[in-house]
Amino acid sequence: MAGLVPAIYIFGHSPANINNAVQYTGAVPMAKSDAAIRRRLRFGLFAAAADITPENADYEKSQERVKRWEKNAGFRQLMKRRRQRASHLNAAYQLNGPSLFADVYVRNFLLEFNNRVFKGRGNEQPTSFNIMRSFVTPDEETFVLNLLDENFFQFNLLDYLDFITSAGSDSRINCEEFDDLKIYELNSAGSLRK
Repeated sequence: MAGLVPAIYIFGHSPANINNAVQYTGAVPMAKSDAAIRRRLRFGLFAAAADITPENADYEKSQERVKRWEKNAGFRQLMKRRRQRASHLNAAYQLNGPSLFADVYVRNFLLEFNNRVFKGRGNEQPTSFNIMRSFVTPDEETFVLNLLDENFFQFNLLDYLDFITSAGSDSRINCEEFDDLKIYELNSAGSLRK
């Protein structure tokens, strides 16, 4: 768990500071909600924390700071709780979900991304992270990645295609009916070999 550096404290940021930044800037979300803006700020902090590796110019300075803080029993307890939380969150995501194709696929990516964080290489994500980051968000306490809230749907693809191509179907999609920061997992039931 080398990657679980107390990044919040190194950079002087906390979840409260993120909320204040959204309010202070007077950001008026157009297409994005306040939650989406906070998520974007957390990703910025996550990227900065993940970049503190031995190759980084600030690495020695951050390690000295951590060594000073580790003398404090309260800080050691806090870091222990955060490491446990990170480990438990990672395990919980792997043990939950309906085990449908899309669900398993997303959870396998999450496992890969978090394994890199746990090994201290959160800044070396695979290129798939560019797309899959739409489905994850940094945890506010541990800076590991969590899945966004999920909605699961299972349907028969052939029945669905019949429905949307029928004369009485209104197949338009109203994007405002979808929540931002939510995963909509669509899984086909049954075989496609008909």
